[in-house]
Amino acid sequence: MTEEILRKGEHEILRREALKYRLLTLFFPLYSKLKREKIESGIRWEILGYLKAKPYATFSDIKKDLGLTNGTLIHHLRILEREELVRSRKVGKYKVFYPIDRKMPEDFNYLSPVKRKILQYIMDHPGAVQKSIARLLGKSPTDLNYHLNELYRMGLIRKKREGKFVKYYPL
Repeated sequence: MTEEILRKGEHEILRREALKYRLLTLFFPLYSKLKREKIESGIRWEILGYLKAKPYATFSDIKKDLGLTNGTLIHHLRILEREELVRSRKVGKYKVFYPIDRKMPEDFNYLSPVKRKILQYIMDHPGAVQKSIARLLGKSPTDLNYHLNELYRMGLIRKKREGKFVKYYPL
C-alpha cells in the first residue's frame, strides 16, 4: 500500500515537472522580447547609446568599454538586431555594429588596398568575371577568390552564375 502511494506521489511530481517545463518553454521566449517603448534603461540602452556615440564599433570594443561578458553582450546585441535597432556587418575579420539610422561609409577606407581595387573594378565593370579581375591585378585565382568571397560576405558585391561563369556585380 505504501509503495503504491509513493508511486502515485512520484507520478504527480513528474506530471508537475512536465507542466512546469512546458509552461517555461512557452513563456520564456516572451520574457526576452524587447518592447521598443521599454528600452529606456538597462544594458540594451547602454549598448545603443554607446553605438550612437561610437558607430562601427567592434564586439571587443563594446565589451571592453562597457565591461560586459561575452554571453551578455551577444544576447543583447542579438535582441537589438532582431528588433531592428542595430545592424552589424563583417568587415575583414571583425564584425562591426552600428545603429539602424546609420549606413556603412561609402568611402571603403576600412578595406585593404587589394579589396578596394577589386571593388572599384567591379563598380566600373559590372558583370566582371574572375579571370578579367585576376588579369588586371596580377593575382592568382586562389588569392582573388578569397578576396571576392570576403567582399561578398561583407555585402558589398553580389555574384550571379551565368553558364559556367560567375559574374560579380556591385550592390
